[in-house]
Amino acid sequence: MLKRMIKMPYIITSHGDCLPQSSRRMASAAARKLCRRILQQADAVTHLNQFMAHASHAIQDTTEKSIIIPNGIEPARWQAFHDKGDGYYLLAIGRLVREKGFDVVLEAYASLVKYKGVTLPLVIAGKGEMQASLMRQAEGHGLPVFSSLPDINTSLRPSVYFPGFLSDEKKYKLYANARLVLFPTQPHLVEEAFGLIILESMAAAKPLIMSRLAVTADFLRYGMQVEVVNEPANPAGWIEKMKYLLDNLSLCRQYGEHNYRLTALFEWKQIAKQYLQVYQRVIAVA
Repeated sequence: MLKRMIKMPYIITSHGDCLPQSSRRMASAAARKLCRRILQQADAVTHLNQFMAHASHAIQDTTEKSIIIPNGIEPARWQAFHDKGDGYYLLAIGRLVREKGFDVVLEAYASLVKYKGVTLPLVIAGKGEMQASLMRQAEGHGLPVFSSLPDINTSLRPSVYFPGFLSDEKKYKLYANARLVLFPTQPHLVEEAFGLIILESMAAAKPLIMSRLAVTADFLRYGMQVEVVNEPANPAGWIEKMKYLLDNLSLCRQYGEHNYRLTALFEWKQIAKQYLQVYQRVIAVA
């Protein structure tokens, strides 16, 4: 149908809309039927990772014309902000919604401050409906709350910063001054189609602690070194991993340096070449 309408070959890329948890549209039988037809008639189908390929194949099996091409990043833009030292705070970044699990890592952080003597601040960057409740949660633990970026030139103490949405340059600096990055998405609520924060932490050469997600296996296949929390809804797992990395500065550096080297696999120049090859192949047989 679509091919007849546009009178040319076409390529489909699967994204989060393939995931029932992420898209209400996929609950509709009519939408699923339309997706199946579009996938059937596509000349090629690209997927961000194996997880998204499986999700797409559950709608319509296109194994014979599928290829994995991940998201990309520009490592050079991030490298310019490297060498900022070992970091001054813990960082969690993303949309401030329940599925992202910021309340869980905030609970873990409060315990680390109270019982483990952690003195670094926590930065939760981004905007969303959970911001007010996260601020109240922090205040309930007696933690000072700020709607700004931390001033690393002052003596920082246990506290929680909510700087909101940041421009690219401010984001690069935010990562550069972090001790480690937290990625606490809650898989019982939503699965990540890719996990751009994972790639950003690699480009920033920062150690990452992440939830056990479907995409975790894909990044491990690339060789990423990361601490994984197997029960991400439980603050105890985050407490253990955060304390472990905070006590192992040399391991933090090792993870950061190793993962930055892997970003060569995700450089946009390489990703664009892969897409170009798919388009050239489709055009050649059209």
